Amino acid sequence: MNTNLCPFPVLFFLQVLTLCSGNYVQEHNAIRSMVDPPAANMKKLMYSRELESIAQQHASGCSFNHNDHRSRQSHVFSSVGENIFYGRKGDNITDAIEYWREQGDYYNIRTNECQLFKFCEYYTQVTWADSNYVGCGKSDCGENSFIVCNYASSITLNQRPYIPSRL
Repeated sequence: MNTNLCPFPVLFFLQVLTLCSGNYVQEHNAIRSMVDPPAANMKKLMYSRELESIAQQHASGCSFNHNDHRSRQSHVFSSVGENIFYGRKGDNITDAIEYWREQGDYYNIRTNECQLFKFCEYYTQVTWADSNYVGCGKSDCGENSFIVCNYASSITLNQRPYIPSRL
């Protein structure tokens, strides 16, 4: 079953932002503002209807894997990053964002390394300083949820997600 984030046509831009992006833009920005050590170059994320549309289309397919075509599907952004979350039916985008934030407990900005046998790439995408747009989608797939967030721009592997103001 598709759980569309923005089922109603909206005439005013501010209403689109409020009705469609929910709180997930603010939740991402809260995590980005609390990185430790603080970032010297962190941009504030803004809502992208196009990224949300690409994320929702992929989530609706219930494939539970990454969309390898997301950058080509964008008419605005040349580099689109993606986080995915596979959870229980009823999990929401906030649950996914919290899961990705928790990966930060295993990431060391000083060494730019993740603890052995841990996964930190979703955290580094959330805190990728050069990303300035986000759009997310969610679908209930049987007894599970599939949540996708797309970011412009994508991370570059093996690079720090942001410049620490101090090390």
